[in-house]
Amino acid sequence: MSDHTNREDFLNAIAEKAGRPRHQLKDHPFEPLNDLPETTLSGHSQDELETIAKKNSEGVHVTFKTTTKADLASALNAYIEQDAPKTMILPTTDKYADFGLTEWTNTVSPKPMYWTPGKGRDFNLKQAAAADVAIGFADYLLAESGTITVA
Repeated sequence: MSDHTNREDFLNAIAEKAGRPRHQLKDHPFEPLNDLPETTLSGHSQDELETIAKKNSEGVHVTFKTTTKADLASALNAYIEQDAPKTMILPTTDKYADFGLTEWTNTVSPKPMYWTPGKGRDFNLKQAAAADVAIGFADYLLAESGTITVA
């Protein structure tokens, strides 16, 4: 059976148990209530968005720093040195090479723990809770709220 067939069978079973017909999007196309996602902050340059993101991030008690890729390892070391953590957790990812941090992960102090998917959620949450510092990679930063998202 294909994924599509499995999905349809699953949704049909739910509709049947609920005692109502299946909702079909083609019969009820999505109509947005407004255009806020497309227009909010749309007239701002990247520099202006960075300024807005910095202000809003600091409003929720985030230390917002910018640096170059070449200086990223030094900036992280300065942050770690200032905070003086005893324990640190880093994500298990291949993104370190993208940011020129492969060597940094081998020399950073304190020696980091890593989020390890194979060890299970409870193990990783316990490690994360015990860490004084966590460093990760954000996928997006929303300037409007200072919110970061991580996949």
